[in-house]
Amino acid sequence: MAWEHLTGGAFDVSGYVGLAARSPGVVEMVERLKTNRPAGADAKDQGAAFIFRDGVESAMENENSARFFTLALAGRAKNVAPVFAKNLPLSGSKRFLDVGGGTGIYAITVLRANPTLQAVVWDRPEVLKVAREMAEEHAVQDRIELSPGDMFTDPVPEGVDTILLSNILHDWDAPECRALIARLADALPSGGRLLIHDVFLNDALDGPLPVALYSAALFVMTEGRAYSAAEYRGWLESAGLTASATITPTLIHCGVLEGVKP
Repeated sequence: MAWEHLTGGAFDVSGYVGLAARSPGVVEMVERLKTNRPAGADAKDQGAAFIFRDGVESAMENENSARFFTLALAGRAKNVAPVFAKNLPLSGSKRFLDVGGGTGIYAITVLRANPTLQAVVWDRPEVLKVAREMAEEHAVQDRIELSPGDMFTDPVPEGVDTILLSNILHDWDAPECRALIARLADALPSGGRLLIHDVFLNDALDGPLPVALYSAALFVMTEGRAYSAAEYRGWLESAGLTASATITPTLIHCGVLEGVKP
């Protein structure tokens, strides 16, 4: 029983357990939870990876660090994107927008699977330098537009009917997620699709364990966490979209939750 070990009895181990409170990992986690800012947010030399906002130095604004992080993240995307393209048919789509698309590997993969599709990759200018190289490497540069901008403030690229948020929302706190989903939903035509590709906590927010552990890591690296399907469905529906009842699986604990504009 817990009272035997944590309340000063003969078998008390509270001091031993308390040693963990001084470990670097716990101290770092407590700091992140107190400040709600990612590690490096105040560092002028490297900046906070993935985050771009006023008052926060972003690694994605520096050519070298933007290239490093963009290519590093592409390691996962290279494996997952083919499954995404296979499991998410886009035959009815004409113009596909990859928000925060990085190397553009998701856009490139769906272009190769859908010969008549056009795509837009929307990201920071330094990141799009890498995306341009990838588009040329895969010979889709004539079907892909690279659009620099801030997804929270700049106009959404026009004429898109399918929008992808792949592993984007978990970088941000709930108010930013709601705001971004709402402005993207506004840009969709009737019948347009918003695809949230991410990991999903269960609705009780207490698992599954691999996703919960990943969510804890996100506290340190970003301003967000993993969210549940119920949370995402609520935000989609608040934005006027009809949320899918099921999640289409891809790889590495990820799946796609879809919102459709009536």
